[in-house]
Amino acid sequence: MKRLIVFVLFILLFSSCTSIPKYKNGNALVIIPVKTEKIKGKEFYIYYRIHYKVVSNDAYFPEEYIYYTPSSKKYIAFILPEGVYKITDIEPIRKSDKKKFATYSTNITFSCKDGTITIIPTQLEVVINKGIKGIVNQRISASPVEMELYKIIIDELKNEDNFQYWSECE
Repeated sequence: MKRLIVFVLFILLFSSCTSIPKYKNGNALVIIPVKTEKIKGKEFYIYYRIHYKVVSNDAYFPEEYIYYTPSSKKYIAFILPEGVYKITDIEPIRKSDKKKFATYSTNITFSCKDGTITIIPTQLEVVINKGIKGIVNQRISASPVEMELYKIIIDELKNEDNFQYWSECE
């Protein structure tokens, strides 16, 4: 039942006009900073399945995932129950034919508390560039969040309609 509630909240979060829901319902809002860079005229052609799992609970929880399609947005926002989590893998999938590419393994651990906004201190960086033979490619990596990006995200969150209903960012 708890997983169903999280799923419904996730769908509501991404189908609404705002990225911050008004009602917390015992959950936390998790923010993953994202930095994107692309060649002029080229569009992102890969989306990502970001795998995460609970690490703070004795009960077994299967690995979960969220989808991320690169855009101009500076962050990914999703709802999770209070706890400690780990992002384990990021799986690239080509939009046109759903072909999966080599998974990017990572070990990003974070905790979130009920009613708070948690900004993960690791940013995802999605880049489109030209390779040696002029072939355009898209890649993803993870690195510590840049302070400038962090400040931009805080400012964007503060301008969201429902920011006032949440505790300060962690």
